[in-house]
This record gives sequence, C-alpha cells and structure tokens, in this order.
Amino acid sequence: MGSLGVDPIVIPNGLSADSFLPPDRAGVRELRRRLRGRTVIAKMARFDPDKRWLGAIEIVGKLKRQGHRPLLIARGGAEAHGHEVLDAARLAGLRVLDRKGEETGVRALLERLEGTHEVDVVNLKAPVAARTFPGSGCRAREQQPRTFRLGGARDDGCGRNRLHGHLRRGLRRTPRTESSTRRCGVR
Repeated sequence: MGSLGVDPIVIPNGLSADSFLPPDRAGVRELRRRLRGRTVIAKMARFDPDKRWLGAIEIVGKLKRQGHRPLLIARGGAEAHGHEVLDAARLAGLRVLDRKGEETGVRALLERLEGTHEVDVVNLKAPVAARTFPGSGCRAREQQPRTFRLGGARDDGCGRNRLHGHLRRGLRRTPRTESSTRRCGVR
C-alpha cells in the first residue's frame, strides 16, 4: 500500500486467525439436518439502531407471513435497544427464545438450538465463534437450510468484511428464496 502512496492503518476487528478456519464438518451436518426446511438468518451486531435490527425483524415477519419457516439466530449486546428489538419481534407475532451459555462452536450452538422447531427468533446471550456457521467449503443445497447474513461483522481494515465473505462463500440463494428475499428488501 505504501508504494501506492497510502499509509495503511490496521484496525483489528476482534477475531483471531482461527475464526476463519472451516467449522467442524460433523457439527455442520447436524446443524443442517436439524434446520432442514428452515430459512436461517444469522445476525450478529450490537443492539443499535444503526445496525438495522428492526429491519431484520421486519424481514423475518414477512418471511413467516409468506409461509416460510424463518429462524433468526440473533446475537446482540447488552444495549437498551435490544429490548425494543425483541419487543418488536413479539409484537410482530414472532416467537422469541432467549438462550444463554458459555461454550462456543457448532456443538454449543446445537445445544442452544434444541427445541426451537416452533421458534422464529433465538436470542443468543452467549459467545459465538466466527467458525460456528457453515460457509467455507460447504455447499448449500435446496433441501438444506438457506442462510443469509444481515449485517454485524466488522471491516478487516482493508475495506472488506472478512467474516461476511467467510459466511457467504459456498452458500447459495435459490430462485425461490431469491425472489422472496427481494420482496422483503434483502439484496
């Protein structure tokens, strides 16, 4: 960058290098098996209006009204806006479940997703490692859960959102979900 006349500044994003390693394949298979038939949305960001949590809740509500079986796996912070977000979800007719825990990884997420068949929003009050969600090297198929990421991860200091790319790689939108998400305002 120096040769281009740019004095780069690296701003760490709080993710260690192992966060970008592929997740546990057996755990991912089990996660996909349990969530088969669901439209899974993972959103991790502080509970702040700038992070558009209310828009994510609106999208989940629209997906549910269209007959999809959405599941928003949400990980916010302790900010006061979180109460507004979860209240809005309940007012929209979404079933919200809070889950706590200390462990990270796919196996811990599997435990937190136990008994969520009728739940629309899982509010994780627990740490989530970046490698928890399938992406790198995993190909989504129609019968597997469809996953879309809505905001949250920080920039890697180079103008790219590395976690976004990690989660997005290998995940495919099908024509059916593509048109549904377009109607809901997701691009």
